[in-house]
Amino acid sequence: MKVFSKTLFFLMLFCLVASQSISAQNIIPSRLKIKDRSFAIIVDKQTFEQCMPDIFSYQGAIEKEGLPTFIISDQWKNPEEVKVQIQKLYNRSKLEGIVLIGDIPIPMIRKAQQLATAFKMDEKLDIRESSIPSDRFYDDFDLTFDFLQRDSKSELLFYYELSASSSNHIKADIYSGRIKPIATPGKSKYQQVSQYLRKVVKARQENNPIDNVMTYLGEGTLSNSLTAWSPELYRLEEQFPNAFKRSGQAQTFRFDTWDFPKSEIINQIRRPDLDIALLHEHGLTEHMYISGDYPTRSSADHYEAIQHGLKKLAIRNIKSENDREKFIKNNIEKYGLLSGIIENYSSEEFKLKDSLRTIDQGINTNEIDAIQPNCRLTIFDACYNGDFREDDYIAGRFIFSEGQSILALANSVSILQDINAPHLIGSLGMGVRFGRWAQYNHVLESHVIGDPTFIFTRSSIDDIVGIPSELDNKKLLAAFGKIKTSEGKNLLLTQLYWNNYKGLGKLLHQVYDSAASPTTRYTCLHLANLLGGETQLTILKKSSSDIDEIIRRQSINVMASLGDPELIPFILQAYVDNQHASRILFSIKMALYSFDEKQIKDVAESIFSQSDFVDNTAQKEKFFKEQFQGFYSSLDNEIFNEKSKYRKLSIGALRNVNYHPSVDKYISFVQDSTKELELRISMLEALSWFGNSYRKGEIIVACNQLLNDAINPQKLKDAALRTLNMIK
Repeated sequence: MKVFSKTLFFLMLFCLVASQSISAQNIIPSRLKIKDRSFAIIVDKQTFEQCMPDIFSYQGAIEKEGLPTFIISDQWKNPEEVKVQIQKLYNRSKLEGIVLIGDIPIPMIRKAQQLATAFKMDEKLDIRESSIPSDRFYDDFDLTFDFLQRDSKSELLFYYELSASSSNHIKADIYSGRIKPIATPGKSKYQQVSQYLRKVVKARQENNPIDNVMTYLGEGTLSNSLTAWSPELYRLEEQFPNAFKRSGQAQTFRFDTWDFPKSEIINQIRRPDLDIALLHEHGLTEHMYISGDYPTRSSADHYEAIQHGLKKLAIRNIKSENDREKFIKNNIEKYGLLSGIIENYSSEEFKLKDSLRTIDQGINTNEIDAIQPNCRLTIFDACYNGDFREDDYIAGRFIFSEGQSILALANSVSILQDINAPHLIGSLGMGVRFGRWAQYNHVLESHVIGDPTFIFTRSSIDDIVGIPSELDNKKLLAAFGKIKTSEGKNLLLTQLYWNNYKGLGKLLHQVYDSAASPTTRYTCLHLANLLGGETQLTILKKSSSDIDEIIRRQSINVMASLGDPELIPFILQAYVDNQHASRILFSIKMALYSFDEKQIKDVAESIFSQSDFVDNTAQKEKFFKEQFQGFYSSLDNEIFNEKSKYRKLSIGALRNVNYHPSVDKYISFVQDSTKELELRISMLEALSWFGNSYRKGEIIVACNQLLNDAINPQKLKDAALRTLNMIK
C-alpha cells in the first residue's frame, strides 16, 4: 500500500506540474515556511521529467534538515535565464545556495584570469581551451559579464568576458554545486542522476561524524619538500580531532612510500569508513598523476632507469636517420654511453612495457568504475580533475560510481596547489554544509561536484557554532570569546570579515600574537591579506618567521605581490632561516625577482654579515649565483627595445612576477602615443595583475588620466577601465 501511495503521489504531482504551465519553466515551492534562508534545485526540463521521483526525494531529504528547498525546471536557453531565477530567489526568499542538476548551461569565462590562481593561457588561442568554466557566474552577484558567443559544437557552453566595470574580487553571495552526469557506456545520464540522488538521500540518513581522513602527496607537489608536507598531519589534528583516537583513522602518504603507490591509494579510497580524502596531485580532465618514476637503489636499477628514459626520449625525437645521429651525439655519446642503450626503442615490446608503467603511475577515468570509491568527500588539489565542460571527468566519475563517494571539490582548469585548499575544513565537523565551506574558499576555477547541502554529523567534541552567517557581529564576537576549538575561532573570524566588521584589523593583530594554533595564525594572515593596508604589512613581517612552514611560505608569496622595499630584509632573513625548507627557498627565489637588484644587494650585505653561516662570504656568493639572478629586471631591456622580437612576450611575463621598481616606466609606456597601440594595451593588461602592489595608486591615477584624455582611442580606454577595476 505504501509503494502504491508513493507512486500515485508522484504521478498526480507530475500531472499537476505539467498542467501548471504551457511554457517550459516550472517552479515547485518549498513545503516549509521560509524564515531566514532557502535552497534551490535547478534542473533542466528533461532531467526533471525523467528523474522526478528522486528529485522530490532529494528535496524532501534537505527539507527534513530544516532547509526550505525550491525546485526550478526549464528548457534553459542560456546562463542568463538561470541567473535571473537565482537572483529572484535570493532577493525574495533569502536563498543561501543552489545545485545545478543535468544539462545546465556552462559559463566559459574570459578576461578574468586574475581571479584564477594559475591559468594564464593566451586568449588569442582556441577559445574553448583558453576560457575557464566557472559557476562564479551564478553564485557571485558582484561579478558582471558581457556575452560573447555560444560554442559552435557544444550547446551547453556560453562564452563571456568579465565586464570592464565588474568587481574583481571573489566573494560568492551563495554556495553552489553541480551534478552533471558523464558519458559512460550502459548508463543514461538520467539513470546516473537518479542513482546519485538515491545515494545522497541514503547517506543523509547515516550518523557519520568525520573520524577517518587520509591525505596523499603526489610526485612534484610542493616541490617534493618534506618540510612543506610534514606539518599537514598536525594541522589535520586541529581540524579533525575525532580522527586521532586510534591507529588508522588519520593516514598520510607520499609518492615515494612505495615504488608504485597507486594500489594503496586505491585501497584507501575504497575504504567504506573513509570520510575525506585530500589528494594533492597533478592532473588532467581524465587522469590523476599518482606518481612518477620510482627511485632507483642499485646499479641495475640506475641503468634500467637511464635506458628506459632514453628510449622514451628517442621515440619522441627520432623521426629520421639525421635525427638519430643528433640524438646519439647529444644524449648518448655526450655521457660516454654506448649507442646500443636505445636498441629496440621503437619495438612493440618496449612500448607495451612503457604503457604498463604509465598505467601504474596514475588513475584514468576508465578505471574508476571498477575502483568504486567510497570516500564520502574527495578534494582534488589538482588541475582539470573537475573540468565539467567535458563529457567525462575525474570528479564526475567519483560521484557517479557505484561506491559511496558523494562529493568532490575539484578544479575546472589549472590550479596553484598550495593556495588555500584545507583552510577552515575543520568546520565540516561542526555541522557546516559543504557548500558553505567551499564558499569561503572559492577561486574562479574551484567547484563543488555533487550535493553542496551535505552535512557530516557534528562531532560531540567540536564546538557548536550554528550558522555563522545568521549572526550579527556582536553575537559573533561574543561567541568568539567562548569558543574553545581553534577551527571554531577561525570560522568566526572569517565570518566577521564577510560581515565587514570594522574592528577586524585590530582583532587579527591580537589573535595572531596570542594564538598557539597554526591554523588560527594562518587564518589571521589570510584575512589580513584580504584586508590589505597596515594590517597586512604588520602581520606579514611577523608571519614570515612563523614556526609553521605554510604560513612562512604564504607570507613570502604575498610579499612578492606587494613589492614594498621595506619587506626586503624580512625576505632575506627568511632565506637565512630556511635553508632546510626547499619550497620556501623556491618562493624566495621567485619573490626576489619583484624587487630592485641594488636594494637587495645593499640589504643582503647587512643580513649576511649578521648571520650564523659557517662562511658568510661563501654563502653570500652562493646566494647571488643560485638564489638571486635579477632575471625580471632584464625584461625591461626587451620591453623598451623597439627592435626586440620579444617585447610582447616580455610584457606578458609581468603577469607571472610583478616587477614593481619599473611601474613608473610601464605607466609612461602606456601613456606614450607613439608606441604601438596593441603593445600599450598589452602593458595595461599586464598592469592589471599589480592589484596588490604598493604602487597601485600610481596605476590608478594613470588609468584615470587615460580615460579622461579625449585623444586616446576607445580600445585603449576600454583596457584602462578594465585595469582600473581589476586593481581597485
